[in-house]
Amino acid sequence: MLRAARGPAAPPASASAPAKVSEAPAAEAAPIVVTGSRIARVAEESSTPVSSVGREEIESTGALALEDFLTRQPQFAGGRTSRSNNPGTGKAEIDLRSLGTGRNLVLVNGRRYVFSGSYQTTDINTIPAALVERVDVVTGGSSAVYGSDAIAGVTNFILRTDFDGVEGKVQYGGDTAGDSTSYSVDLTAGTNFAGGRGNIVLSGNYYNRGAVTQADRAYSSIPLADGIVDGAPGLISRAATSTPNGSFPMLTAAQLAKLQSGTPAYANLAAALDAAGLSGLTSLGFTFDGAGSDARMFRDPEDRYNFAGYNYLQIPEERKGLSGFGHFDVSDNVTLYGEGSWYRTQVTMQLAPTTHGVAAYLFDVDNPYVSPEMQEVFHQLDLLETGANANNGQVSIRFARRFEEIGPRNVYINTDTLRIGGGLKGTLPDAGDSFLRNNRFDVFYFYGEAKGSSDLTGMVSRSAYTAGLLSVDGAAPLVNPFGYGMSDAAVEALTINTHNESFSSLHTAMGTLSSDVVPLPAGPLSVALGAEWRKAYDESNPDPAQQSGDAIGQDPFYPTSGGIEVFELFGETRLPLLSEDSAVGRLTANGALRYSHYNLTGAGNVWTWLGGLEWSPVPGLELRGQWQHAVRAPNIGELFSGQYSDSPSAQDTCALASAAADPVVRDLCIATGVPASMVGQAALQPTSRLDVLYGSNPDLKPESSNTLSFGATLRPEALPEFFLKVDYFNIEVKDAIAPLGSSVAGIFDLCYNVLQDAESAPCLAIRRDPEDGSIGSPYSVEAFNTNIGKIATSGIDFQLGWAHDLAGGEVSLDLRGTWLHSYDVTPMQDLPDEVNQCAGTFGALCGYEVRPKFKTVTRLGWSSGAFNAALQHRYIGPVTDDRIAVGGGAEANYAVPVLHSRSYFDLSASYEIADGKLTLYGGVNNLFDTQPQMLGTSQQQANSYPSTYDALGAEYFVGAKVRF
Repeated sequence: MLRAARGPAAPPASASAPAKVSEAPAAEAAPIVVTGSRIARVAEESSTPVSSVGREEIESTGALALEDFLTRQPQFAGGRTSRSNNPGTGKAEIDLRSLGTGRNLVLVNGRRYVFSGSYQTTDINTIPAALVERVDVVTGGSSAVYGSDAIAGVTNFILRTDFDGVEGKVQYGGDTAGDSTSYSVDLTAGTNFAGGRGNIVLSGNYYNRGAVTQADRAYSSIPLADGIVDGAPGLISRAATSTPNGSFPMLTAAQLAKLQSGTPAYANLAAALDAAGLSGLTSLGFTFDGAGSDARMFRDPEDRYNFAGYNYLQIPEERKGLSGFGHFDVSDNVTLYGEGSWYRTQVTMQLAPTTHGVAAYLFDVDNPYVSPEMQEVFHQLDLLETGANANNGQVSIRFARRFEEIGPRNVYINTDTLRIGGGLKGTLPDAGDSFLRNNRFDVFYFYGEAKGSSDLTGMVSRSAYTAGLLSVDGAAPLVNPFGYGMSDAAVEALTINTHNESFSSLHTAMGTLSSDVVPLPAGPLSVALGAEWRKAYDESNPDPAQQSGDAIGQDPFYPTSGGIEVFELFGETRLPLLSEDSAVGRLTANGALRYSHYNLTGAGNVWTWLGGLEWSPVPGLELRGQWQHAVRAPNIGELFSGQYSDSPSAQDTCALASAAADPVVRDLCIATGVPASMVGQAALQPTSRLDVLYGSNPDLKPESSNTLSFGATLRPEALPEFFLKVDYFNIEVKDAIAPLGSSVAGIFDLCYNVLQDAESAPCLAIRRDPEDGSIGSPYSVEAFNTNIGKIATSGIDFQLGWAHDLAGGEVSLDLRGTWLHSYDVTPMQDLPDEVNQCAGTFGALCGYEVRPKFKTVTRLGWSSGAFNAALQHRYIGPVTDDRIAVGGGAEANYAVPVLHSRSYFDLSASYEIADGKLTLYGGVNNLFDTQPQMLGTSQQQANSYPSTYDALGAEYFVGAKVRF
């Protein structure tokens, strides 16, 4: 069954800086090695769609971190950035074409960069931004040229490695709300030596960003969910029922049903509740006043706990780094080069104080902290218990509590990354006047590593808590959970902190040789051959506290380690078929082939290839087309990282009122562990988040992709200051590696709406509390990695550039964008006709990504002498909730059926002084302080999608750059 959506935001191909769009004609350009190939050619002559963004454009946006610029470009999705709090890791990862951070290969100067973490992704903020000359983006599969991970494409950061002089830069930024500050200092120095045969460059950077909490913005200050307001769908507070005063449903669903139905055996309990002022008990139960002496019925929503105030909207970060580059011409034909970098990144994430969801704990019947009336309630419950627990002076009570006395939970993550290596490159003598000419070689070795530590504070020991609720030798229990204000002794006894250390490394060695092998009438046949060896390793070592799983809200996390080794042989060819003097113009064929041998049982030996054509029928018009078959082997994290828990925003189908109204869904909810009385009850899911257990799978097989792209570049000779680029892409990823069902929402959808079989894999993955059917630690949804069906996306990237002299200066226009035609996900291999069409949607079913049909960046610039100014417009098209576009729901049934389009305007200017030795600059991004549209149940975090929409409002920056 085809399930329609309306259009995703897939990434477009960006382009070069708008200021100077006129470029030398292809015939006059010198051959260079461009991103997407290992054969030297004129940049425009490539069958691979490549887009570039220059240093001037990046700097003019005031981006202190590379991610701040790249994630706003049309071809990239929001994903997780270094600002993300929950979920988040403090890393800046890029997501090309919304295909996931693990399917985009990051290169620096054409070589793999250091990764951190078991999922082998690069934190691009550890690339020295001050040295970036341009960023090339290959917007299609490139595994045949660059190896695994390049399914979505390649992002290649080209650095300035030949620098003479000193350059310093300072920048300060903030927002108009006055609560977000950031600043950076860069110092770069380089010099030539040995009569210009060598050069060395050193660059240091310091960056500091302050924290912003969700309470600091009106749209995120209260957690929201879909609900009913004045009889119609609307946004309601979804604060937590777990409060510092404690919330006590007390009874299981079955017990509550007996109490409410007047079962004779429960008459004495009913009388005791009545005496305690708790008659008419509901599933929400009761709570206590601040002192804990008086119990009363839980009032919804007044008694709910607003956890948003503690949570970060932007996490604080401190980063310092040092990079060095050098090269020396050993001879006229051989150059020795080396590179090194070290970065230390420190981030802090913060969440509201620890909570335990509704769970059963033992209390003494005569607990001294409650009133005599409540002691009688406990006594009557004890009498109702059976077996060994009957009337034994202790009673099992179900309740939830927030440990505000301990304070917020903080995660302190420190990561040190190191990369060092070098090589030899140069030319070899021609073998003859015509054959084997222009021979080039490059041989190098690089080593990278990342050492990390993670400290989680403010957690609660489950064992200490369980023991502390009971009396010891007749003394009052250490822990008083009734009302607010645990003793200092209790806080000290309950608090537990955990520590984890991680290490990852990457060895890369490669050798390449390229040559113009044989002359042909239309030009030489060029070939590149090479071999590559890589060895990746990652390990994680949690402390005993983490391994025990004693911290409330955490599953046991055990030490893990794993490695992947691969040896590859590859070749590439460029075959001129017709010269530009022919009747139909220049025609060239390209091809590449790569053989990879992995030390993985599931991968083994794989082949990747590509073939393409370039055709220039007339001067100024370049046509290109390419077919690529790419392969990505599963990474270390997907294979060996073990299990870890998280609490994403998600909806339990059985907690929706519609579940009780549909007989099939109702019966299935009961069959999967929900008591009949709880089906369709909001109390089944007291918060907007669910506990989810993610995990690796050593039996994964590689995923493969087929990519078709074709496009054109128009540079009319009559309009040398104008160009237009258009590229179509179609990418299909088979056997895609993803969590079961492709997402947590997908698991619920497949279980309750599609398969409707309690014994199916999606239904069995939903583990419920046997007492009340809820999902909360230690019961969770198991979303382990698997090879799902496939992911397929298609669309068109476009770019227009123009420049012209005007008013004593030059005006320039640059428009880049992407139109996303389709983004289809097949969540299970056994259901090839079950396709979620996620283009133009947002929400849980499609993985909490915003995928608009249109996304554009338009830049209008003007320069005159030492002055430059630019006005930029960023557009994100409208998207529809995937519960409507994919799930088939009616718009009238949802509080926010559509996220409307957003337009942001950015203004920047710079002025050069002292012949360009000093530049002063500044600007404002999101000039009109456009705020995110508020969301409920379908949010990513903070009632929005902060990685896609500007989360902080208007942000300004000022800076100065000096050169000597």
